[in-house]
Amino acid sequence: MSATTNRSFWQDKTGVPGIIRETPIPSTLAQDEVLVKDIAGTVERVGSGPSSQRFKAGDRVLGYAMGEPSLSKPENGAFQDYVVLDHALAVKIPDSLSFAEAAVFPLCLATAGHALFGPKYLALPLPKAPGAPRTGKSVLVWGGASGVGSNAVQLAKAAGFDVLATCSPRNFGYVRGLGADKVFDYNR
Repeated sequence: MSATTNRSFWQDKTGVPGIIRETPIPSTLAQDEVLVKDIAGTVERVGSGPSSQRFKAGDRVLGYAMGEPSLSKPENGAFQDYVVLDHALAVKIPDSLSFAEAAVFPLCLATAGHALFGPKYLALPLPKAPGAPRTGKSVLVWGGASGVGSNAVQLAKAAGFDVLATCSPRNFGYVRGLGADKVFDYNR
């Protein structure tokens, strides 16, 4: 692969196997965008806007992008070597976290958020500002120590709910530290 080639996963229509295509690496960025080598990887370039300036080339980041590129926006989508991200959907990661470990976080957060707040699922009210009144209602998170569960505990707590969670006894402290009000052994 040359320095100007991007490999992207494309699926032209439902039922047809996807393929890898070479596309140009995006050459222009909107003000508040960053170009990242892999969805959890290093920043290649940043847009000119003030918000994107919190990043610089070489920063280790993870980001959130959905699906595959489209014909109208080939630079969007997670399934490619070079991904354009809105600055608000990227975050720096510490050197102690591998790119493989970081790559799963956005999916876990999105899954928990969709399940809790999505209109076709629980449709709970969105998180509030710190110090907002509690709802007086409870949410049960099954598997509170898992990737999705640990995000669900924090999101439900931020939305004002009392959080009950299941996990193994060895994770009780961890899950309480995330905000669970009560934890239960999932084997009992």
